Amino acid sequence: MGPIVSTDLFAGLVRTTMHLDLDDLIEPQTPQTFKPHGPHQFLYPNQEGDSVVAPVEKANILAMLDEVTTLEDVRNLASDEDFQKWQSA
Repeated sequence: MGPIVSTDLFAGLVRTTMHLDLDDLIEPQTPQTFKPHGPHQFLYPNQEGDSVVAPVEKANILAMLDEVTTLEDVRNLASDEDFQKWQSA
C-alpha cells in the first residue's frame, strides 16, 4: 500500500469540469422561403380503371408476411414487382 495523499494537494492541478462554447463557430441560420405553387398539372390524367393499384385484404397481407422468414424471401418478394408496368403507368 502506498502513501495516503490528501486530495486537497491536487485541488489546483486537476480540472473537474469544463465548458466549451462553440456558438462563434455556428453560422447563422438562413431563413427558408418557399414559393407558393398552384394545383398540380398532370400530363396524363388518370382514367377510371387504368390504375395498377388495387385494394388488398388485411388477412392476405398478414398471411404473406408470415411466409417471409429469410432475406431470400424478401428478395423474392421484391422481384415479384412488375417495375416496367409501374414505370409505364
